[in-house]
Amino acid sequence: MDPNLKVSKSNADVVGQHMDYWPAYENMRPSSRRAFLEWLSGDRTDPDTYIGYVFLYLYGLERRGVLERAVEDHAAIRAEVERLLAVYGHHSSFRRYAGDLLAALDILNLAPGQDPVPVFVPSGGELPPAVRVAVGSRIRDRRPIDADWLLAWTMSHPETRVRTPARRVFAHLRPEFAAEFGRVNPTGGMLLKPRKSGSSPVTYRAASGTFTADLVSAEHGTLPDLERYPEALAAGRELLELCTGRLDAYSRYLGRGAAPGQATLQALALLPPSRRQEASPEAAGDSLAWFNARIAACAPVPFQEVNEQVGARGEDRVTPAKLRDIADTLGRFGIGLIPDPRFPARPSPSSTVLLFRLDGPREAVDLPSDAYKAAFLSLAVGMLVAKADGEVTDGERAILRQLATAPSGLTPDERHRLAADASWLEAHPAELPTLRSRLAELGHEQRQAVGDSLIRVASSDGTHHRAEVALIERAFRQMGLDQDRLYAALHRAGPAPGVLSAGEATPDGLVLVSLAPETERTYAIPGAPPTATPHRLPTPEARRETAVPAADEAVHGAVRETATGAGEGVDAARLAAIRAETLAVNAVLADVFDADPDAASGPSAPAPSTEQAAEADGAFAGLDARHAGLLGELVSRPAWPRVEFDRLAREFGLMPGAAMEELNAWAFDRFDDILVEEGEPVHVNLHLLPDTLPEAA
Repeated sequence: MDPNLKVSKSNADVVGQHMDYWPAYENMRPSSRRAFLEWLSGDRTDPDTYIGYVFLYLYGLERRGVLERAVEDHAAIRAEVERLLAVYGHHSSFRRYAGDLLAALDILNLAPGQDPVPVFVPSGGELPPAVRVAVGSRIRDRRPIDADWLLAWTMSHPETRVRTPARRVFAHLRPEFAAEFGRVNPTGGMLLKPRKSGSSPVTYRAASGTFTADLVSAEHGTLPDLERYPEALAAGRELLELCTGRLDAYSRYLGRGAAPGQATLQALALLPPSRRQEASPEAAGDSLAWFNARIAACAPVPFQEVNEQVGARGEDRVTPAKLRDIADTLGRFGIGLIPDPRFPARPSPSSTVLLFRLDGPREAVDLPSDAYKAAFLSLAVGMLVAKADGEVTDGERAILRQLATAPSGLTPDERHRLAADASWLEAHPAELPTLRSRLAELGHEQRQAVGDSLIRVASSDGTHHRAEVALIERAFRQMGLDQDRLYAALHRAGPAPGVLSAGEATPDGLVLVSLAPETERTYAIPGAPPTATPHRLPTPEARRETAVPAADEAVHGAVRETATGAGEGVDAARLAAIRAETLAVNAVLADVFDADPDAASGPSAPAPSTEQAAEADGAFAGLDARHAGLLGELVSRPAWPRVEFDRLAREFGLMPGAAMEELNAWAFDRFDDILVEEGEPVHVNLHLLPDTLPEAA
């Protein structure tokens, strides 16, 4: 500044109306000089100051620091430029030129062989000086380029397309890029061979436009032109795009309004596995500790609490889609969830869930294998047998645990899930009619294995309760298994003094290792004659009146049937007693479970109309005529008083609870959601069905 130039005594051009685009002190009007000097003599903190005066001050700082190389003032100049950026950095042009000055000061203060700080943004349409010096010196000296400098070279190149996730979640991009770079370059870096021609000086162009300066002195040597190494830049861009793609989902999640510091499990689950594993303990340690405590307790947890701990967005209502999302999120932290719509365990009416530990984190939940499906059916029906007498004993639980872990062909995660299924089914047992279709899908050997498992469960406490045996009989009929084989197996495994468990010894020192396999000869039950008339299901009163005569007939029939088999060592009287006991309890169980399909229509059940039968093959495909007829009535309105729903189900010869389970099982398979919601009133989710159905009904 020339102190001899005129300055206005009173009038100050505060708004800079007389200033040129490229200001110079000697060309300013006296009023503009006064405004500039007043700002300069103050604390220079007014963010509304005309930016031309701030630039004029910056011109003096860059001349002193770069052109005059006043090294002793570099620290003070840097501090002042950084302070100015904090006040006036909202001006993009000033931010850019002030940043260039700081970068130039960094290069000027480097000792030989010292690296500058990496820069990951372009500098005025060209590579930043720090990148050109650091990468260029590595190529010149035949030193490998590490991950950080390749990333800086790639992102700061003016022709690189840097997508939003790379900028928004750069803190995760940088280590992910380094990890991927290490996999591609296991030796530790990228080595580029120097090319004979093509050097590139590192030049500073002053913001004032009045001078240029070479930032690299002769003692640092010449640097190669990085534009002559396109293959390295291409490799960097390929890695950048790969890592950016892995962060897309997480970036979109933050873009919808979540702050980066609000690291919920749902957000962290969207990170790449390596980043998730590193970030989770610090960012979501409290939530993970909460889940670990619930897993250790092995007790049902309200779904709403799980939803809150995961940090899931949206409503807390339990839907198949919501359960799938939560299960996928927890699976990435090694936590399993029951129920999961991809597995056969059904949701509970109380909207609770069960948590368990997987064998490790899983990026995707594997679909259930055939071995798992068969094991689950054995477990589900076995739990029904165990609960039939009103109590699940420790011996029965031990057998059920064996059913969950013994089958071959199961993955470790499936074994963990089946162990948790046992706890879930004890609290929320399935109903036998809902398992009928799945049982029918099993092969004969698998059905026989299920039958053997049921007998083991019923025999585990040393007592055959009538309710347990009656339920096994019904399961055997639905699976098409030989009833005589059932009674023979029950006789062999029947209650007797001193019933042993595996590993226990008799008084004479013999140890029970396991039950012997069944090898006796069996016979298939012959089918009904072609001209047989379908029988009607009697009322509960009629069943109770006929239970005793039927039992008497069973005793005589059992004696007749087993007389010829006495050579096999079967106690005919005991076998008849078992059958007689179970006939009496069948009358009670008929009110709990559906009867066989060919004996399901009671006297009050209306015959399905032709239209209903057609619907069962069309919109209601997969339902039998009775359930299709019931659904045809239900779709006429969205809500039914519970008493009306129960009455309507019975009119079609169905038990209300079993009918609701069957309709929901059908809806899960077809629409991935429940159709009938239990409560008062009973709600029918008509939105799942085609719009024309309610009118047609």
